[in-house]
Amino acid sequence: DIKAITAFPGNYYGLVGLDRNGNIFCTGFDEEMAQVTGWEDVEQISINKRGEQFTLAGIREDGSIVSHRLTVDESSQEYDELETWTGMKQFSMNTPVLGVREDGTVACSSGAGEAVQAELASWSGMEAVTAIDQSGGIYVVGITQDGEIREYRESTGNVSLEEMKNLKWVRPIFENGDSLAGVTQDGRLL
Repeated sequence: DIKAITAFPGNYYGLVGLDRNGNIFCTGFDEEMAQVTGWEDVEQISINKRGEQFTLAGIREDGSIVSHRLTVDESSQEYDELETWTGMKQFSMNTPVLGVREDGTVACSSGAGEAVQAELASWSGMEAVTAIDQSGGIYVVGITQDGEIREYRESTGNVSLEEMKNLKWVRPIFENGDSLAGVTQDGRLL
């Protein structure tokens, strides 16, 4: 009787399930894991890995977050703040951890950085959000309560795409080509 399921991130193969009795089950996970029980009131689960730390988290019926470290790595403290979040209706354990409160505003973990936190503080009327930390910065995608897509891409460069004008040449950079470098006619590197 599984009521929620999530997959391990990245190159880790395995699934985590939550049954109606509040028990967590893992399959395909090679490391030793303590038994997790008592999650009867959890509705949604998600898992992420930061450093060597796997953390499983869930939203309780009352909108609060519960989390459990599947492996222990004291260098990852970002997930500790999740249990202070309340009034949540959706969350994503990607990096950074994001969530949507019942009022449609976005909660953002400290791992997001100031620019992302400032941008997401202005978002309202949201239904769901998720993010990924790419080599060119954090990319956030959300769905509004009206079904519209909203996105934000953190720029780690010195100009926005709209400001890249009068170029002599431009090249994609980084392994997946998600950033650009360009040189203007007057020799400035953008």
